[in-house]
Amino acid sequence: MSDQPDTLEESTEKYDINVDPDKPTREELSPHDLILEDLMNVFLGLNDEHVGASVGITLSFAGTVVSGLMITRPEFQKRLADLIAPSSTVVAEGLTQLWERRETAAQAFAKGREDANLPNFRRNYIHLMNAQVENGSEVLRDGLWRGRLSEVSGWILGNYSPSQ
Repeated sequence: MSDQPDTLEESTEKYDINVDPDKPTREELSPHDLILEDLMNVFLGLNDEHVGASVGITLSFAGTVVSGLMITRPEFQKRLADLIAPSSTVVAEGLTQLWERRETAAQAFAKGREDANLPNFRRNYIHLMNAQVENGSEVLRDGLWRGRLSEVSGWILGNYSPSQ
């Protein structure tokens, strides 16, 4: 039996959602999968601050298997801009600047909540590099992939290699 709380109510005894200045819903604070979110927070950082961190993971989504290295949102965005750059450096630079501004704002928001002893908002997406997506007989290999955590039906730590 774990000492870890399983619900928002257990984990934040003194927290009152009704007086939270950001007015979140319970859904915005409650993880889709507590254990997966815990792993993401440990490996990637509570606010994706462990840049360069990665860990192999395999996910299932409604009959589709996705496997790759889980990375932070900023790392995903950097790699996506790098993929776009050969086609258009202007677009890649514009996206990079936009994402950096958003990331700065997100970090400041998260820091403010931490300083006020308020719970973090849950993660909504998971980001993979070197992803392999298998859906029946079709396999997409070595791509960047982003998926909604609310759609994950199962996962294992480690990579899956579909047959060639």
